[in-house]
Amino acid sequence: MTITLEARWFGDAPPPRSLQDWIGQLDPETHETWTDFYLLSEDPGLNLKARDNKIQVKRRLAGPTACTFGPGVSGHYEQWVKWSFDRETEGAGPWSENSTGLWIPTRKTRHQRTFDAEAQSMLASALPIHPAVKVKMELTTFVVSEKEAWTLCLETEGPPEGLADTLSAAGEALLDADFPVPLAADQSLGYVRWLQRHPEVQPRPIPELLVTKPE
Repeated sequence: MTITLEARWFGDAPPPRSLQDWIGQLDPETHETWTDFYLLSEDPGLNLKARDNKIQVKRRLAGPTACTFGPGVSGHYEQWVKWSFDRETEGAGPWSENSTGLWIPTRKTRHQRTFDAEAQSMLASALPIHPAVKVKMELTTFVVSEKEAWTLCLETEGPPEGLADTLSAAGEALLDADFPVPLAADQSLGYVRWLQRHPEVQPRPIPELLVTKPE
């Protein structure tokens, strides 16, 4: 189980070149492209996805809460609890055939920098805060139902007592007056809420009942 505090923003692809250059200066780890499958819920506080042979369930514990970092950056942060489960059986999962039409394949490429406690002092003299938590900054481009978009996320992960203060200090340091693009509050939401706002990418379940009619 993992507890996180996340501030996330979305925009239409491609991300601005200045934003790509900015994340590149953080010397991020680049993850090759992969596909996540989302089982969309009507509740934006519930996030269920599958990746490879793992199932991940995220439940929002608090928020969205308004926040402001640099002069051009405002948004919302949310607290989440996350569980990850390994599937006991190998091979294709139920999302692969997708006979119900309910799983949403989302192709992603991510650039992420993680700052552990030892590296956080390079961000701000106030860091690390006790109890120390991880700071993650990521830029992800993704494609869902032929729609291309990007998401930028600032996340803290670890003991709940250190999450909010660390997010605030790291956000003020990373998303300061020199941050290259404006980020508005109406861009700031979670993945499920973003999917809900875009009917063109939502699943279209088949109309027939998936059962055999009684004779």
